[in-house]
Amino acid sequence: MVILFIIITIIFLLYIQFSPQMGNVWWRENYFSPMGAINVILYPLKEVKMWNINMWDINYFIWLLFFYALTFIFLSKFPFFCM
Repeated sequence: MVILFIIITIIFLLYIQFSPQMGNVWWRENYFSPMGAINVILYPLKEVKMWNINMWDINYFIWLLFFYALTFIFLSKFPFFCM
């Protein structure tokens, strides 16, 4: 489960980096800025507007919620993958 958590985090970071709405969050003009990614991940905890449905694509916690919901549904349908 930890590996899947890391994979979803990497996919989210790649999405916000190359998204036309956001873009250049952790890599700007040949400069690596990991705090930009951390700030984007934590921003929904500070700003209520990030929980609106039109902001869900850049809300890390919504990504996690959907990921865990899909994992739960998948494992309840196919329990033999738990082994």
